Amino acid sequence: MQTEYKYEHEREVNGSKEFLKGFLFGQLIIFALLLTLVRIFILRGSGSTKRAIKERKKFQVKSEVKKNLNSVHDTVLKKLEYDLYTHPTESCDWINVLIALFIESYRRDNIFKQSMINKLNNYLSDTQAKYSFLAPIILTECAFGDEYPRISKTKIKQGEHNGITTEFFINFEDCITLGVETNLMINWPRPCIAALPLSLSISLLHFSGRFMVEFVSQADSNSKYILFSVGDDYQLELDVKTLLGHRTKIKDPEKLTNIIINVIDYYFRKEFVFPNYKRIDIPTKTKID
Repeated sequence: MQTEYKYEHEREVNGSKEFLKGFLFGQLIIFALLLTLVRIFILRGSGSTKRAIKERKKFQVKSEVKKNLNSVHDTVLKKLEYDLYTHPTESCDWINVLIALFIESYRRDNIFKQSMINKLNNYLSDTQAKYSFLAPIILTECAFGDEYPRISKTKIKQGEHNGITTEFFINFEDCITLGVETNLMINWPRPCIAALPLSLSISLLHFSGRFMVEFVSQADSNSKYILFSVGDDYQLELDVKTLLGHRTKIKDPEKLTNIIINVIDYYFRKEFVFPNYKRIDIPTKTKID
């Protein structure tokens, strides 16, 4: 009897221990879940709040910078009594005269013309050195023209990059010509096995388009620069003359002419036509001797 009583007593004690272990384990699981929820909803929420505060401060700084820039623009335009929306376009006859005088003085300067020819020859030599299928390129014609560009319909407007843009139209009709001669080398099955003479002349006859010059000043980075671009409604007229062959010469093959014109137009669009632009940085550091 005592043995049975002792056995039942030990079983009750062991059962109580197992119950206590299970109870404590369940409490630990609940505590871990509560801790996880606190970290997710409270601590992470505070981090999001901090990030939101930082973003709000950045937005406020950017807004203040933009406000300062707008204040500069407004001050200048107000003092000059220039209304962006009602001011009429200007003819710019005076600047056309200055540009014409500037161009004509260089056209009559033989030293300048010789310097330009030397630079063109150096450029052609560098180009020929890059391609094994080209013989030395010889400059045969270089004409600087006789007419001058005419600027009209100038207007100040709000720029695309938070700056002030000067927009004007240019019309230019002349004949600026560049002519070269070379040989297309056939290097297979062995180098320089044959050569095809090529004579090429390209003339600019007409260009008209809308130019946009935007002055941008960023107060946050203390940088200033000018953006040049051309509207996509420009008109470009080129005259291309080609001569292929040595004895039996092929004059102005249509496909070759079209390829040359398309390549020039492609690179012009890629480099200058809006939304593409050329950027010129303005130095901001003043050098003190």
